[in-house]
Amino acid sequence: MTVAGGIVGDSEYSLAINECYNSGTVIGKSITYIYIGGILGRHQVSGEFSVQGCYSKGNVEGEKHMKKQNKNTQSGITLIALIITIIILLILSAVTIKLVLNGGILTRTKTSAEEQIVAQEKEYISLAYSEYNMSKINNTDYTMQEALDAQKAGATAEGDEILGWSITFEKTSNQYTLNSDGSIDEGIPNRWDGKTTETPEITEENSWHIYTSEQLKYFADFVNGELTEEEKRNLSITEDTIVYLEADLDLGARANEKGEKVVGSEWTPIGIETTSAFVGTFEGNNHYITGIYVNIEGNFGGIFGNSNTIKNLTIKNSYIKGANCSGGIVGALRTGTIENCHNINAVVNADSITAGGVVGQLKTKAINCSNTGNVSGNKQTGGVAGYASNSSTISSCYNTGNVSGDKNTGGVAGYARISSTISNCYNTGNVSGNEFTGGVAGYAYNSSTISSCYNTGNVSGDNYTGGVAGYAHNFSTISSCYNTGNVSGDNYTGGVISGVYTSSNISNCYNIGTVTGNGERIGGIVGNAGPSSIISSCYNTGDVTGNATENESNIGGIAGITFGTIDNCYNTASITGNDGAVGGILGQIGVGTSGVSTDIKNCYNLGTISGNDFIGGIIGWTSETKALGTIENNYNAGEIKGKDSVGGIIGRNSYKFVVKNCYNKGTIEGKTQVGTIIGNQTSSNVTNLSRMYYLNTINLSAIGNAETPETVRSIDNNFNSLEEFLNWLKNN
Repeated sequence: MTVAGGIVGDSEYSLAINECYNSGTVIGKSITYIYIGGILGRHQVSGEFSVQGCYSKGNVEGEKHMKKQNKNTQSGITLIALIITIIILLILSAVTIKLVLNGGILTRTKTSAEEQIVAQEKEYISLAYSEYNMSKINNTDYTMQEALDAQKAGATAEGDEILGWSITFEKTSNQYTLNSDGSIDEGIPNRWDGKTTETPEITEENSWHIYTSEQLKYFADFVNGELTEEEKRNLSITEDTIVYLEADLDLGARANEKGEKVVGSEWTPIGIETTSAFVGTFEGNNHYITGIYVNIEGNFGGIFGNSNTIKNLTIKNSYIKGANCSGGIVGALRTGTIENCHNINAVVNADSITAGGVVGQLKTKAINCSNTGNVSGNKQTGGVAGYASNSSTISSCYNTGNVSGDKNTGGVAGYARISSTISNCYNTGNVSGNEFTGGVAGYAYNSSTISSCYNTGNVSGDNYTGGVAGYAHNFSTISSCYNTGNVSGDNYTGGVISGVYTSSNISNCYNIGTVTGNGERIGGIVGNAGPSSIISSCYNTGDVTGNATENESNIGGIAGITFGTIDNCYNTASITGNDGAVGGILGQIGVGTSGVSTDIKNCYNLGTISGNDFIGGIIGWTSETKALGTIENNYNAGEIKGKDSVGGIIGRNSYKFVVKNCYNKGTIEGKTQVGTIIGNQTSSNVTNLSRMYYLNTINLSAIGNAETPETVRSIDNNFNSLEEFLNWLKNN
């Protein structure tokens, strides 16, 4: 017996099929028991099944569509079964009547049917577009109309490859726009001829209603002071004015890959100067504007130049270029909020400073905004916002486009100034720059906060390159953030952030991506952590590599260099350096500041740590001068490999640190000054070492170049975790 179905050939017992689609031909000799057009071939009647939101447009061929039931089954219906069946039917009838009376099931069925029709019509368009493109390869050169006819879609097409096609289905009268990139929009937007203006509908409440591109042009000319007093018709725009977009619009311009306009007219941003800004509120009503082409040498590039609140607006397939303050939606947002605004595939470029996929310069709030277009600029370039001014907020925003710039380049924001906040945002695009480059933010200045953000794109730069942020200045906070993209740079490179300055905090962050630095200060979490900084509850699982051959790199699984505290962190990845100190947690402790303690505590390493000189399971090199602090409650189980000054806990211990409650079970490999605990103890005073332990199977001395104190000893206990070791310490 053969069973055939477009989605399921054969099934038994309980089955649910939801939101499925078949477009192919189904051929079989026997389609048995239950047949549902092109979706399900056979279902055993003993099981329950449902088919919802599914449809088929393929041909179904078969010799048998229904097999006769077995005689034993047919005669097996008992009186009890009959009674039960009648009861169930009565219940179902009552439920059905109730649903019908409430209008629920009919409404839902209608909605579902309409959705299926729309989905099927979009599928016709998609298949026709594929046929259209294939014809170019096969030299058959179908028109879009011929491609639709080949699908027997019953639709007409008007337009071309540059402007896109307007497609109408004869049976349903549904209309769609097929864009030149293959995306499909429901409806046909009003297209501007590049010249005509038309007065919008104005209500008594001084609300403007824009239905056409011509009306949008009138609105732009009004704001920009391009109309005569007669043309203004005694109309006004105040802070209380709300402008409503009532339809999708097409401004008619298209650009090639080089940013050159190939058809249509240039657009002058609404609010082209500071003195002619839009001061009201623009309500996009979730409509979109496509075909925008802006190419200006001055400030404020975008559909809007200088504006107040903008909500619920999307731009598509456009090109925005300006000298300063260029954004997909708005060049500079003066006051109010930009909310639920999106840039889809619109290119944004600024020759000088401040370019953002959504907003160039943000002075207030950006909420629930996104960008998928590529953004490029010079200084302060971001996927969502180029520049966030003092106390600005960017929340629940994301970017998927590629972002490139010179200085202060970020996947979400290029530069976040004093007390700014970036929260619940993410980036998946690739980010590249020179100085201060980050997957989410390029530079977070004084008391700024980045929280609950992540990056999955690759990040590359020269100096100050980080998976989440390029750099954070004094009193800044990075919390609950992570990176999975690959990070590469020169000096100051980190899986989460390249560096933080005085009194900044990094907490509950992690990195999975590989980190590669060609200069100094390379870390799985942070390259350089400044005085009084705190790194807590962070971990790294991405390999970290320092490629420097002439300068000391300082490479660590958590930090390259710190002047502050590292607490409750761990590394499981391979940490490798050609030159300089390499540690599973920390490369080197920085030169100390008077009255400031540097503490490394409650940390562990499981990864392989390798390099040349100053290689440690926890710390490569403490410090030469001034630094004071405590190294305690740390654990290494990773393999440690180097040449000189190689230790299970510390490669080289140089100053007056209190080192206690540490344990090493990892293997140690080196040539000179190799120890299970410390490779090179530069001070003859080892009284600062207490309660240090190592697994007795390690056939090395505890300290590579000094006499081992009684407080350092070999034990038989093979602890499998830091927690296990610390619990043992409590009783010993």
